[in-house]
Amino acid sequence: MVEKDLINRVLRDIYSEKDEIVIKIGHENDIEEMKECSLVTTTYTAGNVVIGTIGIIGPTRMEYSKVLAAVNFMKNKMKEHVEKLIGKDLAGT
Repeated sequence: MVEKDLINRVLRDIYSEKDEIVIKIGHENDIEEMKECSLVTTTYTAGNVVIGTIGIIGPTRMEYSKVLAAVNFMKNKMKEHVEKLIGKDLAGT
């Protein structure tokens, strides 16, 4: 149950309606259990509608350039697949 609560707190903390990559390193995280970690997140959309959030949790000393590239790649792939599934017209584009 503790793990579930922690995951829920992390997910609430990272939610953003903006189409940008958010990076929180170590003590920038508001959650005490995450102070030794980094979090790189972004939302993905279908048209102008936010569909979900993806991210990577890792050590504070990770290769951020690779992580940013991976998160951005996955964001674009998720957007592409969601728009194919629901249709661009339904997504507001």
